[in-house]
Amino acid sequence: IVVSAALCSRLSHHASGAKRARLIVRRRYGLYYLLMFLEGCRRQIFSIFASFALILVYHVPLGDMLMIQFVNSILIALTAPRMGRLVDRVGERTPLMIYSVAIIAVFLGYAIVQSVWALIALFIIDNVLFTFSVGFTTYLHRIVLPGELTPCLAMGVTMNHVAAVTVPIGGALLWQQSGNYQLPFWVGVGLATVALIVGLQADGPLRRLFGSRPFVALGRISYGVYLFHWPVYTMLDRQRLDVSVPVLTLVRVAITLAVALLSYRLLEMPIRRGELAGFVRRATRSRQAVVAAC
Repeated sequence: IVVSAALCSRLSHHASGAKRARLIVRRRYGLYYLLMFLEGCRRQIFSIFASFALILVYHVPLGDMLMIQFVNSILIALTAPRMGRLVDRVGERTPLMIYSVAIIAVFLGYAIVQSVWALIALFIIDNVLFTFSVGFTTYLHRIVLPGELTPCLAMGVTMNHVAAVTVPIGGALLWQQSGNYQLPFWVGVGLATVALIVGLQADGPLRRLFGSRPFVALGRISYGVYLFHWPVYTMLDRQRLDVSVPVLTLVRVAITLAVALLSYRLLEMPIRRGELAGFVRRATRSRQAVVAAC
């Protein structure tokens, strides 16, 4: 953490005085934001619960899981450039439709199949399919207005962070309460199906949801929420707080939002404005002056 803070203090702040664009929530970009939220949900369900299923249910050794991830990295490096060229050649609509259909098949496999080798194969296939997601960015490039690319990308990442915080909690509660590891994957089937339907209607409804003030406010602190929710949820468990699960969840969410807001006000914004770098420089000069005086 100290090293990270030191590196952050050395970031360039030549544009710290410039006016920064706010997150843009506009109907024009509603489809992109919705697709990014659904993609975040899908990604979180599979990356977390597929690994848990292989390790906890099918007892795949940790060393084998690391090897699988290594194979995934190699395959992604090989397929990503080809996928980018495919999107350039045919556009993003067809690859994204293929992506959604393939993801539905992968989720169905984890919800139905009980062969560990088949599930490992599906695990690898899902990671390779992730390269199709470049189509989301190219779609935004095609519709974005001049000067709005960066805030729209930031809002898309915000939607992804919202999914990253909410989906693991809901999926874990679903698994824990039902005792059935396959239920989160059935939810994934539903989400992938919704993504397919949304992608097929470029000018359809369901876009105004992300224009509300709560979503915009959450977007501003989304990185802090993403960063701090795990330690908060780890420290505040039922052994420390003898309360019901709904009350415990509300306490966790409230503390996570409070910590994220403090981080946004006291850490993120000073770094963006270059104030932290100035503080570090002044502290360094003061230390050098003391050393010289001694």
